[in-house]
Amino acid sequence: MNNPFSPGHPQFLTTDPHVFLNPYTFLVALSGLAVGLDQITSLALFSIVNYCLFFTGLYLFISTIDNKNKKDICFYTVLLILFLHGENTWQFSGFFNSEIFLSVMPLPSTFVMGLSLIGFHLNFLRTKQSRNVLLFPLLAITTFSILSHPLTTIFLFTGLLAQSLVDKRISSLITFTLLFFLTFLFASFWPFFSIVNLMFSGGNTYHALNINLYSNILEKIWTSLILIPFILNIIFDKQNRVLLFSLTILIGIYLYGYFFQKYAYGRSISFILIIVNIFIAIFIIRYELKLKDFNRNIYLFTQLIFIIILVIFNAPWIKESTQRALTIANSFRIGRPIFNEITFSDYTFLKQYTGLNDLIIADLNSSWIIPAFSGKVIATMLPAPLVKDVTSRTNDMVSFFDLNTSAETRCRIINVYKPKFLFLINPPETNFESLFNQFGPNGGGDLIFKNTKFTLLKINKNYSCK
Repeated sequence: MNNPFSPGHPQFLTTDPHVFLNPYTFLVALSGLAVGLDQITSLALFSIVNYCLFFTGLYLFISTIDNKNKKDICFYTVLLILFLHGENTWQFSGFFNSEIFLSVMPLPSTFVMGLSLIGFHLNFLRTKQSRNVLLFPLLAITTFSILSHPLTTIFLFTGLLAQSLVDKRISSLITFTLLFFLTFLFASFWPFFSIVNLMFSGGNTYHALNINLYSNILEKIWTSLILIPFILNIIFDKQNRVLLFSLTILIGIYLYGYFFQKYAYGRSISFILIIVNIFIAIFIIRYELKLKDFNRNIYLFTQLIFIIILVIFNAPWIKESTQRALTIANSFRIGRPIFNEITFSDYTFLKQYTGLNDLIIADLNSSWIIPAFSGKVIATMLPAPLVKDVTSRTNDMVSFFDLNTSAETRCRIINVYKPKFLFLINPPETNFESLFNQFGPNGGGDLIFKNTKFTLLKINKNYSCK
């Protein structure tokens, strides 16, 4: 946000590109600058924007499936997305269950999901009303999406392809193909990273991180699977062919990721679950309409049973949330701090003591957050697929903060990267004392900042191995 028109690498002191320099992050940064908001507040604001975009898009997409019952289907779909899930759900962007919903709201994947759903509505209008002028906003959506979050764009192109197949006209498939290639053409002009490089080589670093999308699947989705027999008739209904074709393609993509070890494509399981939830919602509405005509009391009783089932499925989450709410209420009552754990706002002191391009050596988890406030880091806990030496950077940081690493090895790492500051999490971190003694005042460094959570040391620029 400090220099949005010439940002440089957002995390490292390098000229290598980074996928964070995408249209969504520019939109958040420029919006924050326009109204004078800091990073945290800007992301919080976009949580609300993304929330509205996602649910508006879902409503518009469902209207293309069943316009008459769109409100009721959308209502149940939202409930099912949030609460119909098994145990130990996946903690990834692109998933929207109750355990992770608030965490993913400000992320680009949520924004792109909302755009994708709106894109389906625009494409529906284009094909049904022959409004080819809608190709222009549709192209803008696909280009913005693939640059901001390519994995979620899989869902977008899957849905557009399904709509083209249902339309049955050769012209629709030609238009889809043209849109697909134009998207890559326009995205290739993005100046901050190469989408082609990311898609076909750089993005390979993400596969290892997504391998658990293929682990313990039944434990996580059994609640949806047990309802499949009830919705088989709905799935093969002519009215729902777009959903069926999308589901089939996405299952194929998910299996491709497994058999060819391209595990990042496992993110398609999230899109599969959303479509299955829409099918279940359609089944519920049809069942409700029949019951309502037959006996209103039975209809109301069935709604009550449905709510009870969702509550039972989410009993652990409800218990945890209730306990947290009671803890917060008690904290207000006795006047103690609500949050004792480290929060993002605890890092704001960095703005006062470090410059935008000052190199800070920190543990991988802290390094993920630090550049959002000030300074650059050496490596983070997540991959930087377009940075050439990211593997050696990460290994060096793991070694530097390892309790068993020798002072000589740490000295070598310091001499390689020449950081200006050392960022430490205070005890009970087990390696705090050895790092503080080696690089703090006893080692010729300066204590710049210290509070109950963090310590910031300025490393002696003439520091040498002893």
